Amino acid sequence: MLNNVSASRDGLSLLPRGLTPREFYEAIDRAIGINSIYGLIRSGRLKSVRIGNRYVIPVTEVNDFFLREAGKR
Repeated sequence: MLNNVSASRDGLSLLPRGLTPREFYEAIDRAIGINSIYGLIRSGRLKSVRIGNRYVIPVTEVNDFFLREAGKR
């Protein structure tokens, strides 16, 4: 299983390092369909890392993706 959590220096707060496509979908309040998320991953527009047969999306992409896409207009 993927260790999806890292501790901060003080050890008090835990932050996830990455999200599955389903977790990303929930984090953006379902603004984009799950099939579209997979399409964005395959096209490279949504940053991710493939680990085995799973995609892991950096938590930073929750905000960064929308900022990048807004700048394309």
